Amino acid sequence: MPTRQDLFNFTFEVHGQKQLDRALGLYSANIKDLRGVWPDIRDDFLEGGQAQFASQGKSGSGGWKALSPAYAAWKNAHFPGKPILQRQGDLIGSLTNKSNKRFIYRPSKLGLAIGTRVPYARYHQTGTPDMPARPPIQLTKAQQTRWMKLIQEHIFNTGQGYQRAII
Repeated sequence: MPTRQDLFNFTFEVHGQKQLDRALGLYSANIKDLRGVWPDIRDDFLEGGQAQFASQGKSGSGGWKALSPAYAAWKNAHFPGKPILQRQGDLIGSLTNKSNKRFIYRPSKLGLAIGTRVPYARYHQTGTPDMPARPPIQLTKAQQTRWMKLIQEHIFNTGQGYQRAII
């Protein structure tokens, strides 16, 4: 009888914060290669990034907190009209454009590294003692569902899911 450890599990983490952690009722030993689905996941990730920035964080994380009055005044004087997290465009570019040199996309048979090389992204994602979190990466429930469906379809369409686990 298989245990939960025998099942295929898919996890998406951003700086240690799990945004998606689901087990499929499939033996993990049967799943050998997911590279065919990663481009679809990548494209959905980038679309989610576009929605997150366009909505000022409302798309995935309920909305980003307003800037402090002092910083908002400084930013408006030096970068007029620039929205939150878009002062110079590095972060938004790296999370919405697959051709951006700071976008990370490293697919492998059973894993995918995706995200940004912008070093300060982590501080916006998790916050600091002096700055609230304004997560640029936040999967919506709809994205989570789409990703799992894409993975399931790929597994079954490639014959990797022929043996279901029953626990």
